[in-house]
Amino acid sequence: MWKWFPNVLTAILFLSFTATQALAAATARLEQNGFGSGPIEVISQDGVSWTGFRDAALTLPVKVFVGISNTSSAEYDRAIYTIFQGAEELISKSVPNGTEHTHELTGSTENLSSIDRIAILNLCNAKLNTGDGINQDHTAMAAVTVRISAVFDEVGGIFEFDSSSADFGPVENSGTVGVPVKCVGIPEPEDATVAFKVNDIDLSISTPSNATTQPNAGTVCNKGRLKVRVATTTTGPAKFKLWKKVGGGAMTAKVINAYASDDGNGGFAAEHVEWISVNKTSQVQAKAEDMVNTIGESTGWKTKMLRCEDGVGGGITSDLPNPDDPVPIKKLAGDFSFIDRGSPKCERTGHALINFTNVPSTANAVHWSLDCHTGAPGGKHFSGTALVVNGPKGRVAPDTVRFDIAKTTTYKCALKTVSPGKAKLHKLKGHKFRCFDSTVNTDVNDLTNGSQPDPVVDPDTCKRTEKRIKIRGKWTCVPKDPVVIADPIRCKRTEKRIKVRGKWMCVPKDPVVIADPIKCKRSEKRIQLSNGKWACVPKGPDLVVDPIKCKRTEKRVMVRGKWVCVPKGPDTISDAGRYTCNGGRVLFSRARNATPFCKCFNRKRKPVKKGPYIWVCEDTTPVAVGDPVKKQPCKNGRIVRGACICRSNANLIKGVCTPVNVVNKRLLKLKQAQEKKAKALRRLKLKQAADKKAKTLRDTKRLKLKAKQLKLKRDADKRAKRLKAKREAAKRLKLKQAQQKALRDAARRAANGNGTTTRIKTR
Repeated sequence: MWKWFPNVLTAILFLSFTATQALAAATARLEQNGFGSGPIEVISQDGVSWTGFRDAALTLPVKVFVGISNTSSAEYDRAIYTIFQGAEELISKSVPNGTEHTHELTGSTENLSSIDRIAILNLCNAKLNTGDGINQDHTAMAAVTVRISAVFDEVGGIFEFDSSSADFGPVENSGTVGVPVKCVGIPEPEDATVAFKVNDIDLSISTPSNATTQPNAGTVCNKGRLKVRVATTTTGPAKFKLWKKVGGGAMTAKVINAYASDDGNGGFAAEHVEWISVNKTSQVQAKAEDMVNTIGESTGWKTKMLRCEDGVGGGITSDLPNPDDPVPIKKLAGDFSFIDRGSPKCERTGHALINFTNVPSTANAVHWSLDCHTGAPGGKHFSGTALVVNGPKGRVAPDTVRFDIAKTTTYKCALKTVSPGKAKLHKLKGHKFRCFDSTVNTDVNDLTNGSQPDPVVDPDTCKRTEKRIKIRGKWTCVPKDPVVIADPIRCKRTEKRIKVRGKWMCVPKDPVVIADPIKCKRSEKRIQLSNGKWACVPKGPDLVVDPIKCKRTEKRVMVRGKWVCVPKGPDTISDAGRYTCNGGRVLFSRARNATPFCKCFNRKRKPVKKGPYIWVCEDTTPVAVGDPVKKQPCKNGRIVRGACICRSNANLIKGVCTPVNVVNKRLLKLKQAQEKKAKALRRLKLKQAADKKAKTLRDTKRLKLKAKQLKLKRDADKRAKRLKAKREAAKRLKLKQAQQKALRDAARRAANGNGTTTRIKTR
């Protein structure tokens, strides 16, 4: 008994790699001959867990032994064995009886059995709580199932390479090969500024040789494999619509929510696979449309024939048209339509979608031209080649044309074809691309004291239903009700749009937080000048106009809302505030009781005295007879020889004499608004600092918890190893005791048979 006991133990240890004899005298054994290579790449299609596989080839090294013992009634000398992965045949070979062979088989992830797929997916999803989970790559080893089927032929028989004519068999068995697995993670984007968009979308329909269905006992039909691949700029949800039509059935459309991940080649892509089954010969049509980009990509219609055959190889009734029926002849037809998205915003792109139907079967492309009249000399001309694709209603050729819209333009276009056939005009259409802008100067702090020229009215008149407004220095006609002026940006409901330094920006409605552009000293205050810039001035009385620079021997004083330079000596001029120099400044001599005088800013002009205290700088160039005198707007004042003169308590602002107290109220209101904004900004900064501190505290707690869990796991693994070692020691002790008992029994039986007693010494 002790002689065959070690053999039983050896058979138990190699049970996963040895074959179970199908018959008592026949053996077909399939063993692993080293580890396979691949790896099997498992991907995530929803960004939450691993759900699919990438198509890839697998190398499966195996060792095969087939043999059958000869009996008194028959002798066998040849064997045929076939190795499968799933339903796919990998190799079939004829070998002598009782021989061993090695092979490096080439399998595929498409042929994985359903049990292997579930096991590999569970292996990857078990690592979701390890490390960064789905955001990093994980590796493991998995078992890929392969099976063998062998038959045998007798000596002297007619050998045929066909298992159906064999004399003995089949004998079937299965084994596994270890192959590395890579759970492809979804890395977090390093640059958050990279916009997620779709670069390309592709659709393919194939018919694998090992994929078939049996709608009934006597019919075998091909099974279609539909695959959609969406290439993107980075990781993220890749949403697309899948259109499908099988045979004469109705067309269906559904939205697929895939997830793009690293494709292993330096890019990012999402894949979707589904199978199509039919019960009779049918034509399958499918199309995929991107739903991520503003103008989505489309794969166009792809077609594939799925055929069915009966038990004797004959065809089954199909949904295809009868070739004997007369086919109506249709002529090539073309049409186009304008697409104007983003209207009426300036600097946008317009499109024209072109489509040709009833394309002849002899043509693979349509050469077209689109001639457009825009009012500009020469117009615009476009041409191209539209490739022919199979659509649901026949052969079509689509194409696209882009227009750059910088201003309001009317396109009147004609679509023509050059080939196939003769040149032909298909369609005439027109469209007006409107372009409005709301960049209007709304500054209320433009307090420049001076005259402004009259607006030059455009000679073109508007319709009764339109009104004329000025945009960027040009007059434009827009509808009276409502006034349509496109805003340059769009804000959220909780925000409002304001103009800062000539640009529009979105800020919270309450409070309004706008950082001051400059910082001033404690003895100064910040005011906004007429050109939109900020300046620091002393905290004295509110200043209306920009200060001027004086010499070292002079000082600056304000006279009637204007700054003038006077000597630094004692102020002996009692009536300095009564003098006015329009177009220049009043200067005072150092001499006592000297008469003030006017100096013009423009050297070409000379001061002309209009009264006892008033000078006006006028052009000394002689005016030709008949030239009209340009009028200057002057409200609440009086015009003296072309110049607007205001009272002593008013300043000239944009052609209107405005009292000084009104201007001071505006500046005070602006100052209060700025202080409110600064206070809100300080509150916002304090809140951000508190949020940052709380986030750091949460991260620290999470790291401590993770370290504690890892330590507990290590302790559990150590306890499990110690328990396993104890069990193995007990098992070995029990085995040793059994062997000693067997030896004692054998010695006792031998002693009884010979009539002598033998003492066995055991350790």
